[in-house]
Amino acid sequence: MIEASLNKLAIRGIRSFDDKHVQVIEFYSPLTVIVGHNGSGKTTIIECLKYATTGDLPPNTKGGAFVHDPKMANEKEVKAQVRLRFWNVNRQRMTATRNLQVTTKKTGALSMKTLEGILAKTDADGGEGKRNTISTKCSEMDEEVPLLLGVSKAILENVIFCHQEESNWPLSEPAALKKKFDDIFEATKYTKALDNIKALRKERTAELKVDRERLKFLKADKDKAERMRRELEDAINKEQRKQTQVEELKAEFERLKEINVQHYAEATGFQRVFEQFETLKQRKAMLEDNRKHMLDGMTVMTETSDELQHMLSNFNAHVASIEAKRATQIDLREKEDSALEDLRRRERNLASTQGGLIANKRNFERNVRERESAIREVAKTHNFAGYDYSPLEDAKIVEFVDKLHDLVRRAEADLRKLQADGARRERELQSELDRLAGSKTTAVATKKSKQEQIGKLNDKIRAAESTFDTVSSLDAEIEMLEANIARTEEQQAQLEAEIRELRFDEKIREKAVEIRQKEAERDKISAELSALNRQADSRAQLAIKRNEMGTKQGQVAASVASHGQRFKDLVGSDLEAETMEEKITAAIGRKDRELQEAEAAASASNRNISQLQTSLNIAKQSLKTNSDEAKRLEKVLAGALGTDYASIEEAMKVTDEEIVFRQNAIANREADTQFWRNILHVGKSRHKCHACDRGLSATEAKSMSKHVETQIQKLTSDAGMKEQQEELEQWQAEGDKFRNLLPSESTLKELKNKTIPSLETQVAEESAQLDAVQEEVEEAKAKLQRAKIAARDLQTLKGAATLVTRTLSEVKDLKSDIERLERELQSTGSLKTVEDVQQEVDQASNDIKNLQREQGSLQADKEGKANRLRSYGDEYSRQTLRLGQLKGQQERRQREEAALRELRETQAQLHAELKVGPGELDAAAQAAEAPWREKNEELNRSRTERANAENEAGLQVGLYQSSLSEVESKHRACQAYVVEGNDRKIREAEAQMESIRTEITASTASRASIESVIAELNTEIAKADSLKSNISANIRYRKEEKEIGKVQEEIEGIDIESAAKSRKEFNSVYKKNLEEETEYQNNREDEMESGFGDEGAGIRLREKTGVVAVTRLAVLWQLAKGELAQMVENRKKTERTLDSDYKNIDKQFKEQLIKTKVSEFANNDLEKYGKALDNAILRYHSIKMDEINDTIGHLWNKTYQGTDIDGIRIVSDHDEATSTSTRKSYNYRVVMVKNDVELDMRGRCSAGQKVLASIIIRLALAESFGQGCGVLALDE
Repeated sequence: MIEASLNKLAIRGIRSFDDKHVQVIEFYSPLTVIVGHNGSGKTTIIECLKYATTGDLPPNTKGGAFVHDPKMANEKEVKAQVRLRFWNVNRQRMTATRNLQVTTKKTGALSMKTLEGILAKTDADGGEGKRNTISTKCSEMDEEVPLLLGVSKAILENVIFCHQEESNWPLSEPAALKKKFDDIFEATKYTKALDNIKALRKERTAELKVDRERLKFLKADKDKAERMRRELEDAINKEQRKQTQVEELKAEFERLKEINVQHYAEATGFQRVFEQFETLKQRKAMLEDNRKHMLDGMTVMTETSDELQHMLSNFNAHVASIEAKRATQIDLREKEDSALEDLRRRERNLASTQGGLIANKRNFERNVRERESAIREVAKTHNFAGYDYSPLEDAKIVEFVDKLHDLVRRAEADLRKLQADGARRERELQSELDRLAGSKTTAVATKKSKQEQIGKLNDKIRAAESTFDTVSSLDAEIEMLEANIARTEEQQAQLEAEIRELRFDEKIREKAVEIRQKEAERDKISAELSALNRQADSRAQLAIKRNEMGTKQGQVAASVASHGQRFKDLVGSDLEAETMEEKITAAIGRKDRELQEAEAAASASNRNISQLQTSLNIAKQSLKTNSDEAKRLEKVLAGALGTDYASIEEAMKVTDEEIVFRQNAIANREADTQFWRNILHVGKSRHKCHACDRGLSATEAKSMSKHVETQIQKLTSDAGMKEQQEELEQWQAEGDKFRNLLPSESTLKELKNKTIPSLETQVAEESAQLDAVQEEVEEAKAKLQRAKIAARDLQTLKGAATLVTRTLSEVKDLKSDIERLERELQSTGSLKTVEDVQQEVDQASNDIKNLQREQGSLQADKEGKANRLRSYGDEYSRQTLRLGQLKGQQERRQREEAALRELRETQAQLHAELKVGPGELDAAAQAAEAPWREKNEELNRSRTERANAENEAGLQVGLYQSSLSEVESKHRACQAYVVEGNDRKIREAEAQMESIRTEITASTASRASIESVIAELNTEIAKADSLKSNISANIRYRKEEKEIGKVQEEIEGIDIESAAKSRKEFNSVYKKNLEEETEYQNNREDEMESGFGDEGAGIRLREKTGVVAVTRLAVLWQLAKGELAQMVENRKKTERTLDSDYKNIDKQFKEQLIKTKVSEFANNDLEKYGKALDNAILRYHSIKMDEINDTIGHLWNKTYQGTDIDGIRIVSDHDEATSTSTRKSYNYRVVMVKNDVELDMRGRCSAGQKVLASIIIRLALAESFGQGCGVLALDE
C-alpha cells in the first residue's frame, strides 16, 4: 500500500537550535530513534514536525517562546524556519516551508509574527527535477498538507505528532476526551453539514410555498386561457357556419328582393324597426352572455373604472414598489439576524461566565458544609461546647478559630517548658557522669590508645587489600588491550590498502576531465545555437510550420476517431478523411428526400386525425346535447305524469274520461237531483233502499237520510255547482297540459330509438378510426423524428467534414511550405531548429550535472574512507594511551604491596605490647566502672522520659495544629468567596442574561414579523400577474356593462308599438293574400291537371304574397349578419385578450410547474440525503469504534504482562443531552475489563498503565485513521 512518509527536516532558529546554522534530520524507514540528553531538542523536533504539517504552535508558546531567544543570539530580531521534505500519498516529493520572526520591542517584550510559507512539489522528470510552488498562504498550507499526508488535521495533532504534555489525553476528563474524539471522527463537520441541509430545506420549503401559490394562479390563468381557446374555436366554427348561412340568406334575399320590391317598400318601415329591435336584443343577450363567461374566471373589484385603469397603467411601478419593500424587509431581516447572533453570542459568553460563578458557589457551599463538619469534629475531639448546630454564625466560627489558636499556643508553650526542664536535668547528670568517667578514662586510655592504633592498622590493611583486589585483573586487561591494538593496526592497514585500490583521486580526475569535455561540447553546441539564432526567422517559421502541421494532423485524426462510428451508422461505410465531405453531402440529399416524404406522411396523418377529431367532437357534442335533451324531456314528462300514469296517452285517456264525467254530471244535474229525492222519499216512507230494495233499520235509515240530503244539497246549491265547474276546469287544464306534452313524448321516443343510438354508433366507429389514425400519426411522427435527427446529425457531421477537408488542405499547404524551408536551410548545412539545439544544450548541461554529482559522490566516498581511517588512528591512539595507564597502575600496585607488608609488621608489634600489662589497666578501670554505670543508667532513663514527654506534647501540638489548619483552610476559602462577591456577580449575570433573553425574544418576534411581511410581499408578487389579468377583466366587464346600457337605451328608444300596429295591418293583408294564393295553388293544380290556367294571375298573386317570405328572409339575413359581426368582434376581442393577457401563459405555467416539481423533488432529495448522511455517520462511527477496539485489544494483550487487567477498550455512550431524533452524539471513556466487568480507567489505573494505554490507543487510532500515512511520532 502506498503511504506518505517523511524524508528530511531542516530546523533553524527554533528553541535551542540557533538561527545561524541549519540542523538537518533525516528520517529512515521503518524506524528512526532519536536519543539525547534532557534539553537537547528531542521534543522540539516533534514540535517542528507538527508545526510544519498543521501550522499549530506547541502549547504555552505564545509571545515567541517557540523561537530562539533574541537575547541568546545578541540580536534584535531572529528569523526562524522549519522546512519539511516528505512524500505524499501519491509518492510525489513535497516540501513545506514555514517561517517565523521574533522581534524585541523597546520595552523588552517579544513580538512574534508568522511570515509567508511555501508548499512546493518537485517533479521527477529530468535531472534534479523542477520545483513547482503550490501555495504560499499559511491558511491554504494548513488545509493542503494534511490532505497530502492522507490524514486529517485532528489525527496529526492528537495521534501522529502528539505533544509530550498532551500524550495522556485518552485518559483526560470526559469533556476534553469527547472534543478530541469528535475532532478525530470529524463529527463537527458532518453536524454542520446536517444543519446546513436542514436550513437549506427550510429555506427551500418557504420558496416552494411561494412557487405553489404562483403555480396555482398560473393554473387558473391557464385554465381560463384554455377555456377561452375552446370558446374561440367554437366561435370560429359558429362564425364559419354563420357566414355560410348569411351568404345563403343573402342569395335567397337577393333572389326574392326583386319580386318583393312593392311589399318591401310597404313593410320597410316596421320591418326595419323590428329588425333593429331584434338585432339590439340579440346584441344585448350576447353581451350579457359574454359578461357571464367573464365572471367565471374573474373576481369582481370595488374600485372605480378610473382607479382600475390607473392601477393597470401603474402596475409595473406597483410591482417594483412591492419588490423594493421586500428588499427593504430583507435588509431589515439581515440586520435582525446580525443583532440576534450578537445577542446569542453575548448570552453564550454570559452563560459560560455564570457557569464558572455557579461552580464557585457550589464549591463555596461545599466548603461551608465541610468547614462546619470540621468544626463539629474538632469541637467534639477537644470538648468545645456550643458548636454542634448548623448553620454556624460567622462570629462563632471566628471565635472557634481563635480558641484553636489559643490552644495551639498553650500546647507549644508547654512543649517548650518541658524541653527546657529536660535539658537542664540532662546537663546535671552529664556533668556528674563526666567526673566519674575521668577516673575511668585515665585507666583505660593507654589500653584504648593501643587498641585504636591496632584498629586503624586493620582498616589500612583492609583498604590496601581491597585496592589490591581491584587491580588484580590488570595483567589480563593489558594482554587484551595489546591484542586490540594489534587488530586496530591490521584494520588500519587493510583500509589504507582498500583506499589505494579504489583510486579515488584518479577517478575524481577522470570525472573532472569528462566534465571539461562536456563543457567544451556544450560550448560548441552553444556556438551552433548562436549561429542558428542568426537564422531565427527561417528556423522559427520551420518550427512553427512543423508544429502547426502536427497539430492539424492530430485534429484530423481526432475528428476521424470521434466521428467514425456515427459516420458509419449514418452513411453506411467506414470514414475516410479525404472522401468524408463528399459522402456526407450525398447522404444529406438522401435524408432530405426521406425527411420530405416523412413530413408529407405526417401532415396527411395530422389532417386525417384533425378531420376525425372534428367529426368526433361534433358527434360527441350532438350526442351530449341530445342526451341532455332526452334527460330534460324525461324529467319534464316524469314531473308531469308523476306516479299515477305510465304514459301521456294513458293520462289523456283518464283526463278525457274525467272531463266527460264532469260534463255529464253538470248536464244531468236536475235528473240526479230527482233521483236522490226519490231515494230519500222511499227510504223515509217505506224504510227500505230504493236501489237494492233492502229494508233499513232506524239507525240505517237516519244515516242514509243524512247522506242523501247532503248529496241533494250539493246538487241544488250554488257552491256545489261552482265546485263541479272548478273540477271540470281543472281536468280540462290537465288534459291541455298532457296534450301539449305529446310532441315532447314523440321527440323523446325519436331521440331514444333513433337519434341517440345512431350518434353512439357514430362515436364508437369514429373513436376506433381515431385510435387507428393516432397510431399511424405516432408512427409517422417517430419516423419524422428519426429522419430529423439523422438530418441534424448529418449536418453536424457535414460541419466536421468541412473542417476536416479544410484542415487537410491546410496540411497540404504546410507540407509544401516545410519542404521549401528545408531546402532553403539545407544550403546552410543544418536542418536543426533552435529548439532542437536548445534541447542538446540542456542535455549537455544535465550530463555535466550528473558527472558533477558522480564526482561529488566519489569525493564523499573518499572522505568517508578517510574519516574511517582517521577513526582507526584515533582508536589506536586511545588504546595506546590506555595501555600506558594500565602499566602505571601495575607499578603502583607493586609499591602498595610493600606498604602492606610494613603495616602487618606494626600490627604484630602492638598486639605484643598489649599482652605485657593488661591486669593493672583492668583493675583501675573496674574500680571506676560501678558509679559511672549507675549515673549512666540514670542519664539514659532521664533522656527516655524526656523524649516520651516531648513526643506526647509534640503529638498534642501536631493534633491542635492539624485541626487548626483544616478549619482555617476551609474558612479562608469561604472568606475568599465572600470577599470576591461571587453571589453579587451571579445575580448581575442572571440579570444581564434575562435582559439579553428579553432582547432575543423581541428580536425573534421582530424577525418573525419581518418574515411574515416578506411572505406576504412574496405572495402579493406571485399574485401580481393574476391581479393584472383580473384588473383587465374588470375593465372589460365594465365596458361590456356600459355597452349593454347603450344597447338598452337604443331598445327603449324604438317605437315598437307603432311597428307592431303596422305589422298587424300588413299581416291581415298578407293572410288574405296567402289564403288567395293557397286557393290559387289548389285551383292551379286542378287546372294543370286539365291543361288550363292563368299563369300571369299566379305570378301576380305570388308577388303579393312573397312579402311574407322576403320579410322573414330579410330579418333572418340581417339577424345572421348582425350575429356574424358580433361573433367576429367577440372573436377578435378574445384573440386580443389571449395575445395580451394570456400570452405565453402555457410556457409560464410549464416553467413554473417544472420549477415547483423540481423544488419538491429537490426538497425530498435533501431530506433523503440528510437521513442517509446521518445513517452513514452512525454506521461509520460503529465500524470505526469496533476496528479501534479490536486493535487496542490485540496490542494490549501483546504488550501488557500483568494479570490484573484482561484488556482495555473505548466505550462510546449515547449522549441524550445533545442528541436529536435525526443526529446522535456520543460521550467517550476508556475502561479496563476484568472478568467481563468494565471499570473506568481514569483515576483507577497506575501511572505506567496510563502511559501504556495512551500509547496503545494512539497506535490504534493511527492504524484506523492514518492508513495512508506511514508516520507516527512517540515522545516518551
